Amino acid sequence: MRKKLNGATLIEVLIALSVFTVCLSIGSLTLARATKSGNRQKKLQADVVVSRIAALKPDTLDYINGSIYINDLLIEKKLSPSIHSSRLLVVEYTVKDDKGRFLTSIRRIILRDYEEELNP
Repeated sequence: MRKKLNGATLIEVLIALSVFTVCLSIGSLTLARATKSGNRQKKLQADVVVSRIAALKPDTLDYINGSIYINDLLIEKKLSPSIHSSRLLVVEYTVKDDKGRFLTSIRRIILRDYEEELNP
């Protein structure tokens, strides 16, 4: 007399494996999309902050290099003389996230104020 074995057939195992694979791929795509969306939102926030800073009048800017944190964003300002004229300065703002990853940057050319240099 034979005993009946309880188990799954090969077809059942393959179907279960394919269903698991489909669920795993959908989950990984959803996770990738959510991560990308979060990065896009952080980049948009960085663009807004740096645009507001760059829109300030040149007389409200100080003529020193530096960095500041605003809303978990590191904003670095670098001043360098223009290669075209000694009266011009290039101001570059670089924005990085809290992990140090580059998000965006913007450059402006401003007219140097010689009165500040003569009368410190």
